[in-house]
Amino acid sequence: MLGVLDGSDRWRLASPQHFEGEGYRGLHAFVPAMLGVLVPLLVPLVFAPALVGKALPLLLALLLAMLAFAACVAVYSMLFKGDVVSITILPDSGRLCLVHSGLFANATTHIPLAEVATVDMSPTQPGRRYQPAFPRLVLSDGRMMRLPEEITRGEVIAFRGRIEEARRKHAK
Repeated sequence: MLGVLDGSDRWRLASPQHFEGEGYRGLHAFVPAMLGVLVPLLVPLVFAPALVGKALPLLLALLLAMLAFAACVAVYSMLFKGDVVSITILPDSGRLCLVHSGLFANATTHIPLAEVATVDMSPTQPGRRYQPAFPRLVLSDGRMMRLPEEITRGEVIAFRGRIEEARRKHAK
């Protein structure tokens, strides 16, 4: 889906479910759920440690396990950002804002417009099994990022034109 964000000159290319916002999806609710478990464990430990008594080693073990698990999730989310679900042109700063939706969190990446080689549909390779063309962002250093499959060829062409307009506007 291609469209302008309300009240701005920012254009966004995204799958329909990610066009309006990048809220929690799927396992993204893991972090709020973990906080919901953590707070009831911490309250008696902090405010009334004498009441905890013999359960103190168990509570500490649970808290340490949660800390280790949260650290693993954080490292996983940093290493594996997930698929690109949204690209927004920021003409004032001359950048593209990419939103990656990973298993546990969304992450954003900013890329200067000067580093964008093209936004196009992948070429199909003759002689191979039928492989449908998919939308992609190609950077000047050769890196390629796959875009949501719901994006059409017409939207890709229109977005490429918007990128060129933003480059000209930022160059002024």
